[in-house]
Amino acid sequence: CPTRCNCLSDKSINCRARRLTSFPASMPEDTVEADFFSNVIPSLSSTSLSNMAALTEINLGNNTIATGLADNVFLELGSLEYLDLRNNGISDIKVGKSFRGLDNLDYLHMSSNPISTLHSDVFQYLNKLKTLYITSMGLVNFTADSFNGLTSVTHLQMQGNKITHLEGGNFVRLVSLQRLWLHSNGMESIDPDAFVGLTRLQYLYLYQNLLTALPDYSFQDLANLRGLNLENNRLTEWGMSNETWSGLDKLDSLNLKNNRFTCLNGSIFCCGMPVLRLLYLQNNLINCMEEDAFVGIPKLRQLWLDNNDIDQLQEGQFKDLEILRQLGLRNNDLTELVNNTFQNLLDLDYLYLENNDIASIDTGAFNDLTDLDQLKLQGNDLTVLPSNVFSPLIRLWKMDISDNLIHTIEDGAFEGLTRVTEMYLDNNNLSSVNFDVFSPMTQLNKVQVTENNI
Repeated sequence: CPTRCNCLSDKSINCRARRLTSFPASMPEDTVEADFFSNVIPSLSSTSLSNMAALTEINLGNNTIATGLADNVFLELGSLEYLDLRNNGISDIKVGKSFRGLDNLDYLHMSSNPISTLHSDVFQYLNKLKTLYITSMGLVNFTADSFNGLTSVTHLQMQGNKITHLEGGNFVRLVSLQRLWLHSNGMESIDPDAFVGLTRLQYLYLYQNLLTALPDYSFQDLANLRGLNLENNRLTEWGMSNETWSGLDKLDSLNLKNNRFTCLNGSIFCCGMPVLRLLYLQNNLINCMEEDAFVGIPKLRQLWLDNNDIDQLQEGQFKDLEILRQLGLRNNDLTELVNNTFQNLLDLDYLYLENNDIASIDTGAFNDLTDLDQLKLQGNDLTVLPSNVFSPLIRLWKMDISDNLIHTIEDGAFEGLTRVTEMYLDNNNLSSVNFDVFSPMTQLNKVQVTENNI
């Protein structure tokens, strides 16, 4: 057993964090797993791992291996499945030589090495590789030929590099790819055919970049994509058209949080996402929504519009979302809810309207919300609760209208709320409460009226 290491009964060697300055001269030839993580080993020669044909896993991460990998350094490791080389000083991978012999490699971690360019054919012998990490390397340049041989890769992580532009066809060799991470690159633009050939891709992560526009048909080949994350970019409605989402026939989740959308027009979601269920639009600059803004996404179940600048909702604003279950409108600038605002939302369960400036609610504002479970109205400017305003909410069980300015609750205000069990009226301006007003709530077991003037 190598000095300062532990050789275990399961044919594994633990040399983790032992301050080794060189690779051990010899190891038991039947070693299956070897852990050399966090030492100060400066290099690997072509003989460093000779006679280790039984090895299936080796961790060489967080050492000081500098410059390039020696030719044929892994040539005799035909059984190796797991190779970790992260956090070293490797600046070059020899074309067709560095990874020769790794016929069964399944997992390769190369992150945090100073590699700015991936040359053609560097991975050509890794045709069984499934997971590849090449993150935080300062990577700038790569082409389709950089991935020659990687026909089995399903997970590719490339985040935290310096890829400012995606050229067309760069991933065309990755025919088995299912998940692709490209976030945090400072990416400014992509070619229309950047993702061509990725017909098996299921999740694409492009968040925390500098994208301002998405070309038409950008995702045309991604017929199996389930999730697309574009959070924290600089996208606007002007940077896309009704063909932007074309081809996303199976997309389930679209994350557009923290962008720069100002108005949702009738073409922005009209085409290409027929089964979309989750849409995240929080923390944009949205101040208007056209009547047909959601016409193309009839299967939506959750819509999140919190933390925008929305000051009004039109009658029937959400009428095309007939199976919507959750609607978030927190922290906007709404001042009123007009009749039939939530028309056709017969399946809505949760409605979040906290921290707006709502001062009035028309009697028919909640029409069609017959399946609503929870209504959150706290932090608004309501002064009066009029008769029958909540009467359509026949399945409601929890209502929070605390932190308003309510001084009057009219008779019949809670008519129809026979299933409500919790009611919160804290921090209003009530000077007295006629508890008969709660009589329709036959299942009420909790009512809070603290911080009033009673």
